[in-house]
Parts: sequence; structure tokens; C-alpha cells
Amino acid sequence: MSSFPFYEDSALYYWIRESKNTNAEIDYLYQIGNKIFPVEVKAGKSGTLKSLHVYLTEKRENTGIRLNMDLPSTGKQLSANIQLKGEKTTLQYNLISLPLYMTNNLAEIISTLNIE
Repeated sequence: MSSFPFYEDSALYYWIRESKNTNAEIDYLYQIGNKIFPVEVKAGKSGTLKSLHVYLTEKRENTGIRLNMDLPSTGKQLSANIQLKGEKTTLQYNLISLPLYMTNNLAEIISTLNIE
């Protein structure tokens, strides 16, 4: 599946952080224009988003995407307490949560939400 125009080559990217105390992995990095969104894919309706929180903190981003089997939802100004590099940090972020079958509409959904 690709959301790129036919004249652009598409490629899949992911992010991995290997550290002594904290490993983290983002399943996909999704680009729209100059903005990159981390995407976590979960098999069921729930699951922790620790890797997403680490990515958002390290990259100083504020919006993540979760694809799972639950109903679509958005959460603005959510917070998570994480420990990174020995320091406790509170992350403020936005979460777009979509069922797997809506993946093909991701670009359109993000554009309608006016996410910066």
C-alpha cells in the first residue's frame, strides 16, 4: 500500500533505538509533506505506547499515530510520564488512533485534523 502519487517512489521507514536500559521501536514513519509521524501498530484494541512516547520525547514531536482494532479516536494534550536517560519526563502529545482498515485514508484524515 502506498499513499504517494504514482510518480514518486515510496519506501518504508522505521525507527529503532537500542540502549542499555531502554530499547524502543516505531513500526513505521509516515511522511506528509515535510512532517513525519511515528506510527505504532497494535494487534488488539489496547497496548502500551512506550516506544511512541520515547520517540516523541527524543524527536521533540507532539503527534503520534496508533493503528489497532479499536474505534477511531483522537486525543489532544494527552500526557505520559516516561523515564529517559535516567530522568523522569512528562510528555504532552496528541494521538490519532485508527482501526487498521482506515490506514489507506491516513493522509486525508491527518489533513482534516489540521495537525502541525
